[in-house]
Formats: sequence, C-alpha cells, structure tokens
Amino acid sequence: MSLARVITCAIIIVVAVNCKSSENEIAISYLQKYGYLDNSGAQRFSSSYNTTQELHRAVSLFQEFYRLPGDGELNEETLNRMGKPRCGVEDILERTFAPLSDKWPRKHLKWNFHLANDIILKTTRAAFDLWAANSSLTFERDSLNPDILISFRDGRHAMLYSRRNEPCSSAFRGPNGDVAHAFFPTGDPNFVSEVHVDKAKTWHIQLTKNPPGTYNLLQTLTHEIGHALGLPHTFREDSMMFAFVPEKTFPVQLTLEDVLSIQHLYGAKENAKVPKVITTTTPTTTTTTTTIATTTTKDVEMDLCTLRIVDTVLITNGRLYISHERYVWSIDIDGKTYKKPLLLTDYMKFLPKNFTRLTAAYQTPSGNIMLFAGNMSYMITYPRLTLVSTWPRSYTDLGIPDTARKVNAVLNTNEGRSFVIYDDNVVGEIDDCSMNIVKYYHIDMIFLGIPHSVSSAFRYIDGNLYFISKNRFYKFNEFTKTVTASGKFDLGIFGITCPRQGLMMQLRDLLSRFVRIDARETSNREKEE
Repeated sequence: MSLARVITCAIIIVVAVNCKSSENEIAISYLQKYGYLDNSGAQRFSSSYNTTQELHRAVSLFQEFYRLPGDGELNEETLNRMGKPRCGVEDILERTFAPLSDKWPRKHLKWNFHLANDIILKTTRAAFDLWAANSSLTFERDSLNPDILISFRDGRHAMLYSRRNEPCSSAFRGPNGDVAHAFFPTGDPNFVSEVHVDKAKTWHIQLTKNPPGTYNLLQTLTHEIGHALGLPHTFREDSMMFAFVPEKTFPVQLTLEDVLSIQHLYGAKENAKVPKVITTTTPTTTTTTTTIATTTTKDVEMDLCTLRIVDTVLITNGRLYISHERYVWSIDIDGKTYKKPLLLTDYMKFLPKNFTRLTAAYQTPSGNIMLFAGNMSYMITYPRLTLVSTWPRSYTDLGIPDTARKVNAVLNTNEGRSFVIYDDNVVGEIDDCSMNIVKYYHIDMIFLGIPHSVSSAFRYIDGNLYFISKNRFYKFNEFTKTVTASGKFDLGIFGITCPRQGLMMQLRDLLSRFVRIDARETSNREKEE
C-alpha cells in the first residue's frame, strides 16, 4: 500500500472518529438539558460518557420516550429528532415518576403577558380559553399580580418576577434553539409561574394559520400554559403537550388526552366542551376571521352507578372507558373516580346521525381502536379519535356473514389474539394486520363455560378476561381455559364504590363478588378420585 493511501485512510478514520465524538458530545449536552442524563458534574463526566453505559442508557430512554427505533445507539433518526425545534422544558422530571401533586391550589388564576400589544393579548387570551373550556379552571388578566407571567426573552436572561431576581436556568440560543419554556406550579399559593418565549424567533401572532418559516404563537402559548398548569410532556405527537413543534400547527386544538390530563388535575367543567381554534372565510370578501368553536355536551343526569348493564368496556393509557347508549364515562384506573358522561358523537363526528350505541370496542396491537356500531366497523386513531382512511367498513368486509343477526362483543387476549363474538355463540378470530376473520369457532371451543348471550367482553388489568351476560359477569382465565369466578355485575369489579351503596350492601357484594365456583372444583375432584 502506498504512503498516499495510508495517509488517506488515516485521515478518513480520524474524521470518522471526530464526527462520532462530536455527535456524542451533542447528544450528551442534549440529554443532560432535557433530563435524560444527570446534569450534576457535567464537565467532569462529559468525556467519559462517550464510552460508558450511561450514554447508551440515556439514548435508549430518549428513543423509548419518543417511540424511535434503536437500541441505545445514536442512529440518524435519533439525531434528526434531537435537531428539531422544541420546548425547553425537560422531558424526564422527578415528578414524572410521582403523582402529579404540583398544581395550583385554586381554580381561578390570573395572567399577564408583559408589555404585549392588543393582538398578542388576544392570542394569549385564546390560549387560556382552550384550557378553560376543557376544565373547571377560569382565567383573567391582571397586569399587577399575575399567577402566570408571560414575556419575550432572549439569550441568557433573568426571571421577570421582581421578587425572585435570579437568572433563568434555561438560556435561549437564537433561531435554532428552544422556542419557549415554562415553570411548573409548586403548590405554593404565592408562587408565580413564568413562561418565557424566545424573542429571536419569527412569530406569527395572529389567530390564523402561520406562514412558512414562522412559529405559531397561539400553539406555543397553549403548550407552555399547559406546563404552567402542571402538565408534563407526552410522547404522543398529536397532543398539545408533545415537546417538539408539530408540522401542523393549525387549527390549534386539544386532544382527548390533553382534556383528560387537565381534568385529572382540576376537574371538568359542568358542561363539557371540546374547543378548537378555526378560521372561517366570508365568501363575499377576502377577510379571514377567527372564532373559537365549541361542541357542548348536554347536561345528562345519567349516573354510571345506576346502570345494571353496560355496552362496552375499554382500557387504554391508564384509563377505563365505559359506554352505555350514546354516552361514555372516562375513569382514572388508579383513582377509580368518574364524572358526568361525555356524548360520543361530540368526540366522534363520523358516527351516523342515527347512532344509538356502541356494540363493541377493542384496541388493536397498533394502538388504534376498533368500534362496532349498527352494521359498520370503525377504526380510529387514539387519542385523537380520527377515522383511519378506508374506514368505516361493513361487517361483511371483516368476514362476518351477511346473515349474522348481531355482534355481541369483541376483545383481545393476553396472547395477542383478537376475537369477535356474533350471533350469541359464534367466535371469529381477527387477523389484526389484514383486519379479516381468519378462523371460526363455536364459543365453547374457545371460551368454555361462558354463556351464549354475551353483551360485552374485555381484558382487565388483573390479566383475566371478563364477559358480561345479562346482569352477571364471568371471570375467565385464558391459560387454564376455565371460568374462575362469577357474580352480579356492578362497578365493584373495577374497584369503584358507588356513593349510594349502603355499607351492608357493600359487605355483601364483597363476600359474593368473586366467589369461587366450588361446584365445578368439587366435580373435578370427584372425577379425579
């Protein structure tokens, strides 16, 4: 090999090593800034991170948080994600692994945008209105004593609140840096939560779609106000609390996850509303005006605790959804609390006008949700609840014969198999890739001991399958293929205690709810003997 080739190879190797080292240094700085690496002693450890497991673990955590491919290695997709504009608030917080206790101790909050003009104040008010319309919170502007103080800042900057008089912990780095950051509430009633917006960015301050090359102030403020109210980042790209600036920033709206998260902290408004900022153009002019459109749910007196039977049960993302007729209740699995029902057609505009109830529902391995209603099936995204293209489809498109009278229930198991029960005793196994039934069984072949009149079925967090028939539940172990318990159906199955239940009734139900089927076990023992 010639000397020239040796020198060339050496240069290539050095450049490659330097590039890799540079990528690692960039990643280390990024991961420290957003909470994936311990920022204490950053200078002391930065060089050693290159070859230690700490960097690998942090990259892996970042990839897991944002659903990126990779096994802890700095691949191209991971580096591209790190290079996108985003919010400056950390993704991984100590409070992420603890209950969300840091919230405002009151529901009426005051705000101000420091030295803002009328247009910016109007946009800011619209951002607060989005959160107010979906929670029990109310807001008003107070320029002298705000709870949430918003301001344009640039470079290294100080906190604006005069009593604090300290530098901000996060500096702006110009056009390619963070767009904004905010501070979480502490629970202290005298605390002032600041929102800082990077002055160096090009901002579109109107309540309209922003032109290319600009940032939408309404979208950014809505996101940062979410932090100021106590909400952390989420991995869901369509959520308002996704850290990165979305490709589509208009119309500005909250997803169901955003609504449930803010209601978890502060409760729901008496009349639930689903707002979004939209633009409407008058046909006779070229003037574009902006309105905040809302869909209001009727004040329904129906109480979940009064129901003797439910239509569907669905568990996803830490929440339990129970539907009955046209309504759905959203229940926190941990807190076991619920509020007034939501009207399904308020959130799912694609449902037909004659919609009366959901027949069945389950979540596919891809994360989408399948709904059955009337004689049609609907695949929707979650949590945005938008219809997937090529849907809805008829039951016959799935493989249910056109002679079928009804769909009883649908569920997926711990083994990853999905089943639809129709005509009381026929079970079809669904291929979740092709969304077609690939095998047919009699119900006794798959779910021995389950009645032939199931009205609902679901897999619960205890790992068992539950079937509801008339006003009774049946707890089924798919591994032993036996019914392990049965009893009268009520919300006690989910650990929910209805407020009107008497103590004696609760004790009676507690003793009888998950009673073992002794007769079956006795019979089995007798056969063995």
